[in-house]
Amino acid sequence: MGKLNLYENIRDKLMLELLNGKFRTGDLFATDEELCARFHAGRNTVRHAVRQLVESGYLTYRRHVGICVGAKYTENKPHQPDRKVLLMVPSWSYVYGYKYESLLMPVLTSGEGLSQPYEVELAAIEEFEGPDKNFSGSEDIVLAVDPGEKCIGKLRDFIASGGKVLIFHNNTELPGACFITPAGGCRSVVRYFYDLGHRNIGIICHFGGHRENWNWMTDFIKAMNEFSLPILPGAICDGRMLHEYNGESLDRVTAWLCVNRRNLNNLLEFSRKKNLKIPDDLSVICTDESGNPSLGIGNLSWDFQYLARMIDEQLNNYVPATYPLPHILDPRESTAPPRQSPKTFFS
Repeated sequence: MGKLNLYENIRDKLMLELLNGKFRTGDLFATDEELCARFHAGRNTVRHAVRQLVESGYLTYRRHVGICVGAKYTENKPHQPDRKVLLMVPSWSYVYGYKYESLLMPVLTSGEGLSQPYEVELAAIEEFEGPDKNFSGSEDIVLAVDPGEKCIGKLRDFIASGGKVLIFHNNTELPGACFITPAGGCRSVVRYFYDLGHRNIGIICHFGGHRENWNWMTDFIKAMNEFSLPILPGAICDGRMLHEYNGESLDRVTAWLCVNRRNLNNLLEFSRKKNLKIPDDLSVICTDESGNPSLGIGNLSWDFQYLARMIDEQLNNYVPATYPLPHILDPRESTAPPRQSPKTFFS
């Protein structure tokens, strides 16, 4: 089958939206201008796509009104999921497992903002690392969150059989797969703190743990260098260092990025010991939801709505490449002013 023209792609995407059951006969549809802006296409291309949908009865023109939903779907039955997404996450990770299940799956299963709803199966990556577990062949696309080497071989075979694979946050080369890479997390936090006047900024990671922590530290150092900010002694630490040095770094750093909940709990523990309050004395952003908005701890999370749209787009137009996944920064009340200047530690 040859490659579809642009107007055919637009036509098919609009048809899927109509099949999704979100419209009723006579509902006002998008204007030519809106469709041109949405698909980055010219007016003639958009009108060609719309004309074919009008001829097929999906859409209709109403004088002095505009483009409306046609009479072909008078029953307006909800579109049942006919495509399956296999979501594979590490079983040990609260962040991956809980957030993907609670924030990504509902969007995919509801089809909100997508071309259609999807059937989603959640599985642990560890299950596929042994010889007994393999893909069923019913998956239309696999989203593998940081798969290990034992799982990569099965994904390679799945691609060879015509399967579509999206890999989240993994540096392994796998020809034919789409790679999704979190982008701009540390920089956005450092920039946020910098704009507030903070100059003594730190990061708390879990040393020797998941390689994502090392990526966070690398990105943090790059962001600090970009803004010409000094990295103070103890500004890059983990929970063990906080205990060994009795939270000494909390006397130096005024703004913290905590990479996970474990380190956030360590930070809260030593903040209480030193009689420091958040956000009055310390400004804190965590990559894990704190669960208590009254603490004044900001949150840095992935844009799961964007990820759902990316999965939807790849199911309709699969293009192996590397795609950035933006973060959402929710500062809340983490706006504590700096208690000291950088000169305190370099004079």
